[in-house]
Amino acid sequence: MKFKIRDVIIEIEYVLLLSIVVSCISSKVFNYLDMYYTCLLFVTFHELSHIFVGYLLNKKLRKLKITISGCTAIFKKEHIQYKEKNINEIFFLIAGPLSNGVLALIFNKVSFIFEINIFLMFLNLLPIYPLDGYRIVENLLKIFLSDNYKKRKQILKSISVIYTILLFVLVMLILLIYKNISGLMFLAYLSLINLRYKDWKRTIKRYN
Repeated sequence: MKFKIRDVIIEIEYVLLLSIVVSCISSKVFNYLDMYYTCLLFVTFHELSHIFVGYLLNKKLRKLKITISGCTAIFKKEHIQYKEKNINEIFFLIAGPLSNGVLALIFNKVSFIFEINIFLMFLNLLPIYPLDGYRIVENLLKIFLSDNYKKRKQILKSISVIYTILLFVLVMLILLIYKNISGLMFLAYLSLINLRYKDWKRTIKRYN
C-alpha cells in the first residue's frame, strides 16, 4: 500500500498489514506475535531516530518503507564535500544504536524492554555488513584513508569476515549448549536486515 505525505512516499507492506488485522481479530494470534510486535516497535524507533537526525543534517527524505522487518528510509542524494559528508553520515548512523541505548536506560527496570534495546544497540554497532557499525567504520576509513581505496576495502572485508565468523560460532554454541531459540532469532534478524539493505540499495538507485 502506497500513499504520499507532501514529498515523502509511504509504503506499507501488505503482509504486515494482514498480520496486524488478524492479530486485532484473534487474541490467540496476538499472543503469539506480541513479542514480535514489541521488537518491531523498537526496530522502527531505531530507524525513525536515523530519520530525525537526518532531518537535522538537512537530509531530504524521499521514501519510507514499513515492512515486517522494520522501516527503510531513502533520502535524496547529497551534493556536499566528501569529508563533510562522511562526518555527517557517522552522526546519522550512530543515532539508531544510541536511541536504543537511551530506551534501555529509561526502561532499565522492565527487563524485556531493557534486554531487547541493549541487544539492538550492540548488534547494530558491530562492524558487520550491512549493520550501522560497518558503515560507521567505513566512513571513518574514508576520512583517515581517503586516498587508499584498496586498503579501506581490505580492512573492512577483514573486520566483517572475522566478526561474522565469531558471531556464527557464538550462535551455534548458544543453540547447542543452552538450546536457546534466541540464536535462531538472531540469525533471522540479520537475514532480514540484509534483505532490507539490499532493497534499500536498489531503491536508492531509482531515486538518485
